[in-house]
Amino acid sequence: MIVWGGTNNTIYLNTGAKYNPTNNSWTPTTTANAPLGRVGHTSIWSGSEMMVWGGTDSTFNDTNTGGRYNPTTDDWSAISTNSAPSPRDSLAAVWTGSEMIVWGGVFCCPGIDFNAGGRYNAGTDSWTPTSTANAPLARWAHSAVWTGSEMIAWGGYNSELQVFFNTGGRYCAATPGPITLSAAKRKVGGINTVKLTWSGASSANIDVYRDAVLIVTTANDVPISIPPATPAGLATRIRYVKLAPRLAPMMRE
Repeated sequence: MIVWGGTNNTIYLNTGAKYNPTNNSWTPTTTANAPLGRVGHTSIWSGSEMMVWGGTDSTFNDTNTGGRYNPTTDDWSAISTNSAPSPRDSLAAVWTGSEMIVWGGVFCCPGIDFNAGGRYNAGTDSWTPTSTANAPLARWAHSAVWTGSEMIAWGGYNSELQVFFNTGGRYCAATPGPITLSAAKRKVGGINTVKLTWSGASSANIDVYRDAVLIVTTANDVPISIPPATPAGLATRIRYVKLAPRLAPMMRE
């Protein structure tokens, strides 16, 4: 267990310690290159490092700085502030397996609550903003968990409304990647087909018959007609690939 930061009611601390339950002992964490002492920050465990971010630092101002602590080597490295979320305290954070997501919080003076945050990629030391579309109302002192695919934030307090929340929201961190199709002709039962392979789907391959096929690549709410005729003696086969959030129905005329 690693504990770090906080206050002794006199100063804000940038010290901490590692607790080993096997031998019931404590080992101090180094202060070399450690972030400024702070309170109201958040922290996560990445599997190899403890990451701390945000809070009110020893200058008595909210900050958008942080650090990564490696307990094996007992050293600190700074977290980039380029494109980082704005300074805040009393926020929540989760670890997705590859990113730290921070969300919500409050800027102490003049008391601005947030319903925005950022995703920190430890591999590239870079930030990506979280969307505010359909985000829950701004809040601080809330909780957040990672389900394996979504961050769920719940509860907290809103300064402007002066209310405690019993509401929350689910945030999906996945970013849809570009769809890449590759095709190769082949014969199946005497009918030319195209084999499509793409990424980001539950199935890797699908056969699409050439005599009647429509691949929908953009969202569409209306029926789409396909060519009406097929050569005599060939059965009409229709297959479709969903490459967009919504697939338009297909009708044969």
